[in-house]
Amino acid sequence: MGNVAASVLARLRNKSKEQGIPFQQLLNLFCQEEFVRRLTKSRYKENLILKGGFLLYSLSGFTTRPTVDADYLLKNHSNNMAAIERLITEIISLPSKNDFVEFEIRGLEIISEIKEYHGIRVKLVGIIGRTKTPFNIDFGVGDIIVPSPIERTLPVLLPEFEKPVVLTYSLESTVA
Repeated sequence: MGNVAASVLARLRNKSKEQGIPFQQLLNLFCQEEFVRRLTKSRYKENLILKGGFLLYSLSGFTTRPTVDADYLLKNHSNNMAAIERLITEIISLPSKNDFVEFEIRGLEIISEIKEYHGIRVKLVGIIGRTKTPFNIDFGVGDIIVPSPIERTLPVLLPEFEKPVVLTYSLESTVA
């Protein structure tokens, strides 16, 4: 496990130098990418619809401004904190080919309280070897997606990793 983690970290460092992107940013994106891979293997893959900056960054082939968190629409699932914590715990606990990546939940908080339905922010840490990478996942509720969500294959930072297929906002809904 340690050798795989060290190899991935070395390849991300090399990519950082080649592309002039801070290493910490690539670690953050890799952790988000791994979360999506696990989501696609979970029973919640139809309940979470990727939107926002991470989606746009992925679709651009990693050429636009990177984001430090991921945004999802929560569909047909409770948005209370205990339910969200169970959902996240189940997703991050799924067996993975990439078991060298571990996740810990560091906290949850209510966001967008002014809307009719509040959202939830989950603070996570991705652990690869001795690195600890904080990132957030924000869950929104109540958005209408026109046209319907689209199943997309997301690109990956390192070519040997599985490209996750996930439900996403349409580009029209993302940019609007």
